[in-house]
Formats: sequence, structure tokens, C-alpha cells
Amino acid sequence: MITLTTDFGDSEYVAAMKGAILTINPDAKMVDITHSIQPQDVMDGAYVLHYSCHMFPERTIHLAVIDPEVGTTRGMLVFKCKKGIMVGPDNGLMVQAAQRMGIEAAYRITNTELFRKDVSHTFHGRDIFAPVAARLDMGTECDKVGPQTTEWVDLDILSFEATETEVRGKVLHVDDFGNLITSIPYAEVEKHYRVGDKLPLILGRRSLSIPVVSNYVGHTHRYLVSLASSDGFLEIAHPNHSAAALLKIDVGKQVILEI
Repeated sequence: MITLTTDFGDSEYVAAMKGAILTINPDAKMVDITHSIQPQDVMDGAYVLHYSCHMFPERTIHLAVIDPEVGTTRGMLVFKCKKGIMVGPDNGLMVQAAQRMGIEAAYRITNTELFRKDVSHTFHGRDIFAPVAARLDMGTECDKVGPQTTEWVDLDILSFEATETEVRGKVLHVDDFGNLITSIPYAEVEKHYRVGDKLPLILGRRSLSIPVVSNYVGHTHRYLVSLASSDGFLEIAHPNHSAAALLKIDVGKQVILEI
């Protein structure tokens, strides 16, 4: 099957990309991961792919297009992994997901015979990535897309810094509930704090003391809570509201856990 992840929203661009796939492979089975990535937000897209792609069966083709540099000299990649294949721009979007699935090899997409006949400067998702994904889904080997490479852009979105006095990370993702998912592993929290403690945090320029809880249930509407996300990171939530809206915090903002 082929999964699709884009920042296209509810637009005609999604249908055009699927049409390009079905033209080559009418039997293609497609699954939408999401098309609601914030426009051109590569880091947010990278987190969503890291969260989702490893859950799919082996040999799944993961097509990802958040591509603010489309039409420039930025590269295009196929990652062959133990648990799947990734297709998309070389801008850091796919790296953490590919690493989680076990990178075996990476290839530059240069074989124009795999592209649509007329390639737009502004829609490589339809004209290059979708046709390549369709052909890979039909059995084309990864090494046919172009030369192998060992170099690619890496945003290192999961990075954090831990010292004796603090752990520094950033907001990786804001989900549809307004929950803030950070790059601080929850294991770092558990070294120093337990459920019921107050977590001293600095979000942006705001200092907060947030209760540590195990789930969203049974908490009043008056305060924020901190807990382990479903993927093992520190999450900041409000059980009845959007934590992101209340704190005016978005993806990329610094988060500091004080010890």
C-alpha cells in the first residue's frame, strides 16, 4: 500500500496526486496519514511520520510531501528501510521516520523515465514523487530511481540536552486537541518526578508549575497537566481546552524542564 502525508489540506492537490498514482497503478491501495500538516512545516511533518510510519506493514510505501523548496536544487530521496520505503524531498522530513524503520540504503531520485511526462516546477508531489511511489509499489527496485547516497539533510527533530539542572527540548507537534508534544523523552521526567508532583517548566518565556498525571481523566478544567504522550515524550495538555491556544505556544518553541 501507499501512505500519503502532505500539507495540502482539503484541496484539489491531494486528488491530483492520487490520480497520478492510479494512472500508473490502478490497483494501488492508498491510506491517508494526514493532509493537515501546517503549510510548509517540515518539522511537524517529520514528527507525524516518525509517529505513524513504523506502525504499517513491511513493504508499505510512505509518500511524504511537505516541500517548501519545490522547484529548487533541493534533492529528492527514496529511503529503503527494514519496515518500509519512504519517498519525498531531501529536507529532513523523512529522516527520523526512516531511522525508526531501520534505514538499509538511500537513493537520489534522478531517473526521469519514472516521472510524469510534463514536470511542473511547483508540484513535484504529483509529477515526480507520486509516480515514483506508484512504480515502487508495483515492484520497481529502489536502486532504479537513481544513485545510492549516504548524505541527506537531517533536522534531528528528536534532539534534547540534559544536564544536572535542566533538560532542554522543543515543541515537536501540536495535535488536534491542542496538546503539546515535546522532544523531551518522558524517561527524563521519570528520573526526577512522579505522578502527583509539580513539574517546573519554562515554555517560551513563561515559567509554569504543572501537575504530573497519568491520563486526562478526573482533572478540573482549571489547570494544565503534564503526562507521558502515547509515543513516550513529555506532553503538556489541558483536559478541556487547547493547551497550545492557552499558552500561545507553537511548534519549535523551546521547552525547559528544571530539575
